[in-house]
Amino acid sequence: MSTPNYKMKKKLVYHIWCPTSELTDEQRFIFNLHFQLLKYYSNIFDDVQINVACDDLEFPLINKIRHKILDIFNRADQNVYIKTVQNTQLCEGKTCYEEVFAPGSEYDGIVFFGHTKGLTNVLNINIFDSIKYWVCALYWFSLNFMDECEHYMNNTEAFYGSLLNKYEDRTLWMYSGSFYWTNIHNVKYRLSYTSSNTIKSLSALSRSYAELIPSILFPEFTTACSKCHNTVYSLVTTDYNPYANSLINIKNACYLHNDDYKNFIKFADAMYDYVNTNKDDVNLF
Repeated sequence: MSTPNYKMKKKLVYHIWCPTSELTDEQRFIFNLHFQLLKYYSNIFDDVQINVACDDLEFPLINKIRHKILDIFNRADQNVYIKTVQNTQLCEGKTCYEEVFAPGSEYDGIVFFGHTKGLTNVLNINIFDSIKYWVCALYWFSLNFMDECEHYMNNTEAFYGSLLNKYEDRTLWMYSGSFYWTNIHNVKYRLSYTSSNTIKSLSALSRSYAELIPSILFPEFTTACSKCHNTVYSLVTTDYNPYANSLINIKNACYLHNDDYKNFIKFADAMYDYVNTNKDDVNLF
């Protein structure tokens, strides 16, 4: 499987949780699924910043992760940076702040943020089938329509994503799962007058920083989202629970035509089968 290259300069900022305890089979599968999805979409990115967070910075699995990353992002013209960081309760929120929005982290292009989503939720084996579709959706809906992404990012949009949802308290919006593109040049003016104390305190207190920062900068529900109510790839609902039944929610809550829905299911099932049947290629453990 391969993906085309695109015109705009693009950077991936990605947070990986490196476990130090024994994982369940379901967690191992989701971990490997993330790596296969990264491999599938690897050609999109010119620059790659991976933060590997671990409780023990000498843990052997860190080196395996590093080798896997270098194997995935192996194009000669790609710049790959891997940073090992101490795991904290802030998790991916700290990586998002430091590598995407903090002063000095500006990028001459657009940045896609993602992380190893679903590893804790999959401990509930009853929702495993839902999570495997949910994880695939985080990549597919955000990375499969790059022409449209470039169109919006070249103009005034600050963010581009899908799986659009209201936050738990219903006063803020978010991209469910915290996978989205941002154009820092288009965000910069908001960063300049939004209270730096608000941003810093949020990043210091909450792992939800990655989810909340878009709507704190752009409180209006539709201001910063190119995938809103009238486009076919949005996932917009105030009661979206991805772990309840991902397939039903994706089909009913998205404005998806049947062919689009079928294409997504084919993609997710192909990824699932590949990870299951090519363990030597994708297995990190």
